[in-house]
Amino acid sequence: MTVLVRWSGNGLTPQTFTTSSIGAGDSAPTSIGGTAPQVVASGVRPPRVEWPAADASYIVWEHPAVAQVAARWYVELTALTGDTRLGSLVVSGATSAANVQVSAAGALQIQASGSVQATSADGVIPTGVPVRIEILLDTSGTRRLYAFAGDTTTLLAEAAWAGPATTISAFWWGHTFVSTHSLRYGDDLIVRDLAALIGPAQTPSTLIPVAPSGGWQYHAMRILGRTWIDRDLPLSDVQLTYTMSGPSGITATINPEYATLKGADGAPVLDEWSTLIVVEKDGQVRAAGILVNSDFVGSDWGLECSGIAAYPQDMQLTATTTWGGSVNGTTGHGVDPLDVVRGLWAHLQGQPDGDLGVVLDGTTTPYRLGEWHNARRLPTEAEPEPDPKEVQDPPIPIDRVWTSADQRPQAAQGRTLFWRYQLPWYDNIDIGQRIDQLSKQTPFDFLETAEWADSAKSDVRLGIRFGYPRLGTRRQNLRFVEGENITAVVAVRRDGDGYANEVRAYGSGEGTKQLRQTYSQRDGRLRRVQVVDHPEVGSKAALRAEAKAELLRVHNLVDVRAFTVRDHPNASIGSFAVGDDVLVQASYGWLPVTLWVRITQMTITPESGDIRITCARSDSFNYSGSRG
Repeated sequence: MTVLVRWSGNGLTPQTFTTSSIGAGDSAPTSIGGTAPQVVASGVRPPRVEWPAADASYIVWEHPAVAQVAARWYVELTALTGDTRLGSLVVSGATSAANVQVSAAGALQIQASGSVQATSADGVIPTGVPVRIEILLDTSGTRRLYAFAGDTTTLLAEAAWAGPATTISAFWWGHTFVSTHSLRYGDDLIVRDLAALIGPAQTPSTLIPVAPSGGWQYHAMRILGRTWIDRDLPLSDVQLTYTMSGPSGITATINPEYATLKGADGAPVLDEWSTLIVVEKDGQVRAAGILVNSDFVGSDWGLECSGIAAYPQDMQLTATTTWGGSVNGTTGHGVDPLDVVRGLWAHLQGQPDGDLGVVLDGTTTPYRLGEWHNARRLPTEAEPEPDPKEVQDPPIPIDRVWTSADQRPQAAQGRTLFWRYQLPWYDNIDIGQRIDQLSKQTPFDFLETAEWADSAKSDVRLGIRFGYPRLGTRRQNLRFVEGENITAVVAVRRDGDGYANEVRAYGSGEGTKQLRQTYSQRDGRLRRVQVVDHPEVGSKAALRAEAKAELLRVHNLVDVRAFTVRDHPNASIGSFAVGDDVLVQASYGWLPVTLWVRITQMTITPESGDIRITCARSDSFNYSGSRG
């Protein structure tokens, strides 16, 4: 979406309107026709244009030709004395694709080719008060015209005409023919290349600036209902954070006046857990996040947005969810953890006011979750030949990578073997925690995705992309060297205090029934043990995965944790992403360090071009899955 024309007159003093009568952020007119209007400081929306009472008077803005367009401006009419032209979408020269006018009877009309093509009822356009006019022309040629009461969502009139498709290259504002007319004042004009309602101006005193430098642009959407609130937010101090297997983030500041601004739906433009901020650069969506917190930072208003992966956090499962069972579990050998994740998201988005429109991809894994029920009791040292009719209790856990060499257990005599994976509502399951647990246990990676839903940018498509056993790749052709393309000191860590080569993990339960798993690695050093508690973990496989992940984290003495880069031939921006492995060359005092690390997080600062990379040793990650 591009702003083609904008005029608010902010900062102008009373004067005769010329092509130089522009305030900060305004578009300079191409020409003025008829009698020049005046810029006045009177009325309810100053500064504004005052049109002459009886003469033709119009302002022309030429712009690049576009196949779809939306224009919004405000008018104030005197007593209705004749047909009144308010503005025109122009193809070329003086050829109009759609003239907007109000009839002497107070009807809103679309006029073209010398005839009225569409009209509302009579008597719907008031006089003496501001009226907001919006006209849309889409790629099919349909023109839709609306009139609203000032800055409200109260619709006064509408009209539509399915005319021929065309391209628009200019906007003519004002009364373009000589007759008795009623147009008196106009202000806050904006023309955009997207056929969608623009909505009210922010306020006459709040400037909506042009798109940020460098092609970065910021949009605000009401995520429930998928309606746009603002297509050009003036954000500053923006930082975009992308995280492996976690929520992305957007932080920014904005003029505090936005704290009180309302959207067309009457709700605040920037409203926690309601507004979705979409970041665009060069026509592509670069990030999207839900506004979750805001606070004043000095004289600015600070915004904090979290990506869609944050939504399941602290959300409880409210209905028992089951895979397999006595009917569906008689075939197969458990459920894929990614099917569980998709089911949990379906549960969340199926709740009232819970549908974010998130689509999860169809990636699969060979890992299987569940328990075998009605299995024949397993032999023990005390009872090597149990009764074939006895059922194993508790059920036999699956929780492993299932291969063609694996076999289902034998059913107890007279019973039908089945598997089941169940998440009961009464277990107080935190959906976000369960997704994170499955991500480590399987393991799999995930990343948020965001893209335009169509070429018109009428909606944004949100999704989650999975990778098994991982996302990303080893970038053999790139290198990051301190002093070349690394612009800040590399955070190299060498710490023996936190070192361990054995991890003991404790899960749910108490006393002798508490789950316990150990993971160790003999490395020629003295045995060092670290204990971790995970009372929320209720399976041995999941607890073992936690122990293994912790050992990978604490086992290595030297690690590169973070570095900052800028665009460089060694590793140009866009040639690497979260999840990739890259080679870093740095120094730790007198000690040179050359280490493969995996990018776990990237924070981009659009205004400076800096990219802050958070990483960890590549060999500290587990991609093997579990065999039980």
